[in-house]
Amino acid sequence: GVQLSGNVVQGIGPVIWDWEEDSTNSPLGHIDSVGSQNPTVSLAQSGYVYLEVTDGRGCTSLPDSLWITVLPKPRVMAGPDSTICHDAACVPLLASLQNPPSFINLEWFPANGLTDPQVLQPCAKHDSTTQYTLVATDLGTGCRSDAGGADSAAMVTISVIQPVVVEA
Repeated sequence: GVQLSGNVVQGIGPVIWDWEEDSTNSPLGHIDSVGSQNPTVSLAQSGYVYLEVTDGRGCTSLPDSLWITVLPKPRVMAGPDSTICHDAACVPLLASLQNPPSFINLEWFPANGLTDPQVLQPCAKHDSTTQYTLVATDLGTGCRSDAGGADSAAMVTISVIQPVVVEA
């Protein structure tokens, strides 16, 4: 979210703050405390946020507006889940990016068992079943892809079949 900040340049206190989102087409998001001087807003798309203030005499200001631009997050697909034998060679993680930005940082979690945790398609070799999560950061905007439960496409599971043990 983005923290908003209101300021009264003329009026008598105490004041009542009234923040609103532009809901002309559809709700844009959520303002956490519409009656606060400095609420936090989380928007799903770009749009206007409006502020009106009523001062201690009951006089209400004309609305002031603020345009907030919501930048797109990188979208990652970690690839299909795989099952490998315990002693198998490493398996490539077949990740991809949707509409990748020009400059991006990639990071796989956990990093252990990967040939390189900062490339799109590392090779994974593990002794036990492991779930990997891919996070992409657009270096131009600082926007990060959703990770963990927020975006299941960012996760891939490599299941390891334990070796067969026999006795004669």
